[in-house]
Amino acid sequence: MKNDNDIDSMTSNPYVSCGEYDMTKYLNQEDVQSALHVSNIEWEMCSDKVYDAWPDSDWSTSMESKYIELVNNYDIDIVIYSGDDDSVCGLQGTQYW
Repeated sequence: MKNDNDIDSMTSNPYVSCGEYDMTKYLNQEDVQSALHVSNIEWEMCSDKVYDAWPDSDWSTSMESKYIELVNNYDIDIVIYSGDDDSVCGLQGTQYW
């Protein structure tokens, strides 16, 4: 049986439909949550609770200044990722800065 998540399959067919479900399963593993220093959390890809509570004033807020503040004021490394097939987080904005 073909495994759509093994590296050979990804190389020959880089698009994995519904890959977000794999991420949800991954983030809900006990060892992963332990490594992230979180517990008793059930991760999900989209949350109506978060969406409904999101302030209208934040929809068009740029995060660039927040990232700069984090990098300049804390001893942390961060990764900014925008998928090339993401209708919510535009790749062009991430590439710009």
